[in-house]
Amino acid sequence: MTQQLPEQISPPAKSRQKLKTNTFLTLVSVKNLLRIINDKPMTQPEIIEATGLCNSTVSRWLRILHNKPNLVYIESWRRVGSRGNWSAVWSSGFYLTDALKPPPLTNSQYNKRWRAKNAKEARISKPIEGVIRHVAD
Repeated sequence: MTQQLPEQISPPAKSRQKLKTNTFLTLVSVKNLLRIINDKPMTQPEIIEATGLCNSTVSRWLRILHNKPNLVYIESWRRVGSRGNWSAVWSSGFYLTDALKPPPLTNSQYNKRWRAKNAKEARISKPIEGVIRHVAD
């Protein structure tokens, strides 16, 4: 007896293949990124908003352009608010040195800032117990 094969045979499982990227789109995205930061130095979230590229693409290209050919550098560091992490402000330039990242606050600086903030707030004192009494007629 011969063994019958099913009507649809699934193809063999593919091994992991390297995904091909569109070279033209890659070059256009790098060109846009360099043009944007050449006009005005920006942080990574600002670059993402201005170019419309995703976060992974922007961070990958900034890392590549910063390390290998040194086409971009960190011009300064900026915080979004008064607290939080420092964000690098990227600018275009060939073999320029990066700005030093500001050191974190020491405990004494942090406590001084905290005390100054609390001194500005209005103090609300609690009323003494028994000051307000209900008088029965």
